[in-house]
Amino acid sequence: MKFNVLKSEDIVFYGKDGKKIVNVERIDLDRLDHIEGVSPFSVLRLEHNGDTYLLSDEFHIEASFDVLDEFLEEYDEQDEEEYAPQTEQEIEENELEAEDEVLVKEQMAHVDIKVVGEEEKSIVNKIEKDNEHRIDEQKEEISTHFAPIEQMENTLKETVSSDIKNEVEEELVGETSKEVDSTQIVDSSSEEVESQSGIVKQESSFVTQLQTDVKHIVDSRNDIENNTNDVLNEDGTNNIQDVEDNTNDIQNNVEDNQQDRDSALARMEDASLKVGDLTLLGVENLTDNINNIARVNNVLADRTIDEQRDLIQLQNIADTLIKLDNGDELNQTEFTLLGLDDLSSEDISDLNMALANKDSLDLGIAPSVNLQTILDSLNVLDSGTDVSLSDLRNIGVTGVGGVNQISLDILNEELNGEDNTNDIQTLVNSLQEESDSYSRLSSEILTTGDLTTLGITGLEDNSNNIARVNNILADSDVDIGRDTTQLQNIANTIIKLDNKEELTQTEFNLLGLNNLNSEDVADLNDVLASNNSLPLGTTPQTNLQTILDVLNGLDNAEALTTTDLTILGVENVGGENQITLAELNSNLNGEDNRTAIQDLVTTLQTQADNLAEATTRLENEALEVGDLTTLGINNLTDSSDNIARVNNILADSDVDIGRDTTQLQNIVDVLIKVDAKDGDTTATDITQSEWELLGLNSVSAPDANELNIALADSDSLDLGTTPQTNLQIIEDSLNALDEVKYGNTTGVELSDLTNIGVTGVGGASEPTLEAVNAVLFDADVSADHTNSVQEIVDTLALLNSANGDSNVLLTADDIETLGILVPLDANPSNTISDDELTYINNRISESSGAESGGDGDFRNDVSELEALVLAVDEHNFYLGDDGINQLPYNVDVLYDGGDGVDSLSVDGGISVNLSNVHNIEGIILNVNNSNLDSDLGSALDELTVQDVIDITDGSNVLTIDENDGTSNDTVERVYLDNSQFTTDGVLDAEGYYNYIANDGSGVTVRIQELIVVE
Repeated sequence: MKFNVLKSEDIVFYGKDGKKIVNVERIDLDRLDHIEGVSPFSVLRLEHNGDTYLLSDEFHIEASFDVLDEFLEEYDEQDEEEYAPQTEQEIEENELEAEDEVLVKEQMAHVDIKVVGEEEKSIVNKIEKDNEHRIDEQKEEISTHFAPIEQMENTLKETVSSDIKNEVEEELVGETSKEVDSTQIVDSSSEEVESQSGIVKQESSFVTQLQTDVKHIVDSRNDIENNTNDVLNEDGTNNIQDVEDNTNDIQNNVEDNQQDRDSALARMEDASLKVGDLTLLGVENLTDNINNIARVNNVLADRTIDEQRDLIQLQNIADTLIKLDNGDELNQTEFTLLGLDDLSSEDISDLNMALANKDSLDLGIAPSVNLQTILDSLNVLDSGTDVSLSDLRNIGVTGVGGVNQISLDILNEELNGEDNTNDIQTLVNSLQEESDSYSRLSSEILTTGDLTTLGITGLEDNSNNIARVNNILADSDVDIGRDTTQLQNIANTIIKLDNKEELTQTEFNLLGLNNLNSEDVADLNDVLASNNSLPLGTTPQTNLQTILDVLNGLDNAEALTTTDLTILGVENVGGENQITLAELNSNLNGEDNRTAIQDLVTTLQTQADNLAEATTRLENEALEVGDLTTLGINNLTDSSDNIARVNNILADSDVDIGRDTTQLQNIVDVLIKVDAKDGDTTATDITQSEWELLGLNSVSAPDANELNIALADSDSLDLGTTPQTNLQIIEDSLNALDEVKYGNTTGVELSDLTNIGVTGVGGASEPTLEAVNAVLFDADVSADHTNSVQEIVDTLALLNSANGDSNVLLTADDIETLGILVPLDANPSNTISDDELTYINNRISESSGAESGGDGDFRNDVSELEALVLAVDEHNFYLGDDGINQLPYNVDVLYDGGDGVDSLSVDGGISVNLSNVHNIEGIILNVNNSNLDSDLGSALDELTVQDVIDITDGSNVLTIDENDGTSNDTVERVYLDNSQFTTDGVLDAEGYYNYIANDGSGVTVRIQELIVVE
């Protein structure tokens, strides 16, 4: 039972697996689970028992196959009624119907037939327009007489329009992209309506028959179009008779074609198709010739195949045969189509493998039979029973049972689960190769590939190795027959030879060298380990015996020949600049193996070469590591650094020892002393003559001492691998230091100080180079070596630190170190009293050097310090411009402010003669002051106008301040002679009370607000 889809845009078929079946035009009902999308506009045709039925909207989307069964039952009942024997009454009725049909045809001559298609619409519209009036008259004429005909017309429209119209339109759209709309307007008289019903029934049956094969309607399309164009004659009458005649022709063609097709289907059922049937039945892709017909019939005849008239399955069989022809693998369904049922996945794989083999059984025109034969042979393999030659031929296995081929018995004996063509063929090939290889092994004529076949591993199976193995097998002392274990041992021994591994006595025996003792084995291995000994090549046994013969000659104290040396791999004898063979033989002393002889050669050659080369390099001042040892130089390690140091000394223009190794030893001894002295003040000094050995020829005795001092300083220039160069640099820097005393006005460079080991100059907060040079320029300073200069630098650093810091104090020695050497008290001497030193340190800590007329900043300024010291020495404190001077102690000294605005800062409890104070503008009372009164001088009770005139400069204005800045501390007081000064008691803009002399001289005393005036 099959569906033929006439219009399926909305219809969806679902298979038994629940999946959609797409692009369906014809399908076996047994494959379906359900159908969706059937509507009143859907057209389905059902083929059943050779008959065709139309299904409409009764079988819709909600319907089940039970509904379809009901339709089939109804059609079956109709068929039974239609073909049941006719009664006399039925015969009479049929005759009457025939007569009525004639009458209807006469009436239909006046019926308008409209055929409308996409291409004919314009023509039909024109015809309708031209005959509109006439048609209206005809309709009006028959409307009263033939009213029942309208009912027939509607019925006919429903059947034709919804069935044949849609069917024809769909097929014509697919074939010609045109549509034909068949509509019949039938006019007849009302009196004859009942008689026409038979004709309508007959036309309906005719339409149903047309629907069975739309293809033939398409084939006659041109006839339909021609008759459609002639629907109306020129006189306006209808020409339906031509349409009927043409339709009858179409029906006859369809019936004839259907008969041929039915015949082919019958032959298909009998597996007796003939040439042409494949084409008639629509089978594609498989050529419709006698061979393919025979192959298809062979498949159809298989007792397991019962396709009846299933053309889809017939096409599937054809497709499967095509896949066989193309060498494509088949799946289980396709093997089933060919009559092979119940195959496992392994069966399918094995069958496809056999079919892919060109030597397997040819399927010929009996594919099902021969496939079964191949399967039977494969099943024999699966069963584990012995396989026959026929079985092997069936599945495509070759190379068994012939001349020089393995026997079937050997194959069956070796089978171990191989169950397909490839595995068995592989086994056959392997067994054949093995058999051939064993034969060649026993004949000692192995060929490439035999090692692999015989299972020999590790040794590459190439022509060279085959030659080596055959060379060993051919030796008379080697006889292994077909023993592959021994063959593997030989191969392993060859591999060890290739890897330069030592062989055992047993392994040498395998190679044909018998009766060896342990010393022979060791000596042989020693030669084989060399890359220069006699190559074994493709004749290892022969060449090993040659090596052994030479070694035996050494054991017998025989002299060596050049050939012997080549065989043993001993090199560097007898060539240019090499020792001679005679020298070697004369120095032989029991050496009986390759290594011992080569070592002797090397020693003799080294001794000869090294001495000559080292002496040449000494002369060229280009010694290398090892030369010191070769030349017999002692005590200095023969390292790359030491070689570089010695070469640096030799390269100096003042050093020329030629090839004199004695002088070289002297230089080395001095260099050792230099190393000991470097950074060690306790080490032995280098003498003047020793410095000269190192190329320092202009060194005097003092210079030698200075060099020793600089060298002993750990901060001096590192000698490194260029000792002569760097010692000369140190010497040059020491000379620069000396030249400062003898006319060098630029002083030393910072690098000079660094070279001789002086540190702490030029960095942040460190003494400047200018300050150091200022001291060095001092005639009273004698600094000509590292230590004396370092002392100056350190003292300058102390002076810098003391500036502004009362915790850092200079000593008298420090001051003398900086070149300040003067008597500093009333009884001149070279010492500074403690009071004087205290005062100096106070001034330094307060950054106040006003007494000396400087700026009060002692950092890096020895001249400022020297001025202060001289001022203290002379008891004359010169304030200088805009300075502030504090009275240091109770001494009767002169204080002269000089030009500018200067103030005198007075500590409490100090007594000073104000008559010695001149040219100041102010007095500052410090925090510890209690007052300014007679304590300042024994002759002063109160300040007078004359006192102010004597103390101040020409302005005669004295300003008195206090250094506390608050009124909450100790009160400072000033005693004035009130009889001589008057104040208005008003503070000026700067916070002072002005006391003006009463005598009109303009003398003024300005006293700060917080000071008490009494």
